[in-house]
Amino acid sequence: MFKGYENSFGVQQGTGPAGSTAVPAPFLLSLPKIAPQVPDCFTQATHASIVLLASQLGRIGVIREDDLLADETIEGVIKKAVSRGIDEVLGEPTLFELSVDINDGEIQEYAEMREDHEAKPAGSRFHFTVDTGAIPTVFIGERILALEALCPGLGETVCAALQWAGYGSMLLFTFNHVFENIPFMYYFDERGEQGENGDDEEEDPNFEGLPTKETLLEGVPKWAGCPQLKLTPLQVEDIINKVSTPDWAKEVLRSTMALAEAYKDGAHKLGEFSYSEHEPVYTLAVIRFSSEDQMGMILDDFFNMANNCSDNYTQSSHLELVYQDDTEAFGEWWKGILDGFRLVKTIETLLLQLSNGNYRHGC
Repeated sequence: MFKGYENSFGVQQGTGPAGSTAVPAPFLLSLPKIAPQVPDCFTQATHASIVLLASQLGRIGVIREDDLLADETIEGVIKKAVSRGIDEVLGEPTLFELSVDINDGEIQEYAEMREDHEAKPAGSRFHFTVDTGAIPTVFIGERILALEALCPGLGETVCAALQWAGYGSMLLFTFNHVFENIPFMYYFDERGEQGENGDDEEEDPNFEGLPTKETLLEGVPKWAGCPQLKLTPLQVEDIINKVSTPDWAKEVLRSTMALAEAYKDGAHKLGEFSYSEHEPVYTLAVIRFSSEDQMGMILDDFFNMANNCSDNYTQSSHLELVYQDDTEAFGEWWKGILDGFRLVKTIETLLLQLSNGNYRHGC
């Protein structure tokens, strides 16, 4: 899952910035800067931010003594150690394809600059990026409606918890996401109640031919556009403990409770861009109630919109500049990364249970 180290900085002259970087001994003494099998003319000096990253990962125990092999590069050691930590939390995903990039601390020209980024040297920071691939489409309608039949509000509660978790992670593409996060796609942020009811659509050419919220929600529960937490955790626990509750429903509800716990520590650890105004175009999954709902059309419209304003969207699902001159703060960041991946794992568990195997890879 780890795509590996890439460098975006230019060709270095001389020893490069890493040559003057103080590295605590003896930790990095056995980490050569250039792989012995690669001719010097095809390599460049390791960026100072990557040297510091290896040092900090060693201080917080992510890089271990047995990782320091004589023929391994700094980048190779970082890749192996970070991959191991994430894999221990995430396991082998069934639904999601995730990849991680670590890059040096130079900021690309297109990025929006902030004062704190200008004030600190590039050697004190690095990029951490998570990408998603082969986005799955997951059909949850049958079991959501079955939960609703068990107890009014139960299916809606589970759906709401799932969508809140998606907002706290790398997003789930749902009806709620369309109505709340990208209302400008269908001018929902400009259309009034009269326009939504169709009374004024002919008077404004911008709205001509655009579907209303009511049209997009045909064939799905009316609350799908904005599900609410109808039941409390105690009420959910009571339903779990009932003898009459089917085993599959108990599993779903236990996973929902676990999701709520994972959300406390993992929310927004993998879901926000720290220095870019770009929005991710790819998400963890597309949530559909059935193959007959309108989500397929909505998704086509979304990708068309994103392609037409590509400067505002990125393929990455998580992107941040991480400052690492404070070891304690750096350790908290790494803990947050692992908590974020734990949240991803709980989202996947619940989606698999709700879909009952009814999912496909690709939109």
